[in-house]
Amino acid sequence: MPALTSQTIENRYVDRRKLLRVLEKLFPAKNYAVRLQLNCWILTIPQPLTEDEINLFCTD
Repeated sequence: MPALTSQTIENRYVDRRKLLRVLEKLFPAKNYAVRLQLNCWILTIPQPLTEDEINLFCTD
């Protein structure tokens, strides 16, 4: 099994529904975990998200 990486994103920018849709599209094997902790989303994912991918679910 490939190693997973952790990535943190501030909650105030994240649209939760869009986040989950993006992760489902990027990682169809569902080999990821998502949790909200101290007002940040902690993503455990196969590879770090790019800035463009993050922009798909973040708002200003």
